[in-house]
Amino acid sequence: HADNIVVWNYYLLENLPASSSEALSRYLTANFPADSFYVSLGLWGNDKDMSPADLKAGLASTLKGGVSRVWITPDSMVTDEHWNVILEYLRR
Repeated sequence: HADNIVVWNYYLLENLPASSSEALSRYLTANFPADSFYVSLGLWGNDKDMSPADLKAGLASTLKGGVSRVWITPDSMVTDEHWNVILEYLRR
C-alpha cells in the first residue's frame, strides 16, 4: 500500500517542452484523487539544467492542468532565482 506517489515529470530529460506538463497533469487529475500524488519537476536535463524561466513554464503548465501538489527536485540545484519563481506561485 502507498498513501502517495510521486510522478516524475522530467521533461527536459526527454527533450519535451514545458507545455507537455499540462496534458500529464490533466490525465492525473482526471484519473486519481488530487491528494494521492505529487508531480515532480526535475531541475536537470541532458544538455542543460533547468533555468528559472524553464521552471516557471513547467510550473505554469502543471498548475494549468489542475495539479496542486508539485515536488521540485533536487533541492541542491534550487538557486535564489528558482526560489523567486517558486515564491511567485506560492503567493497566488
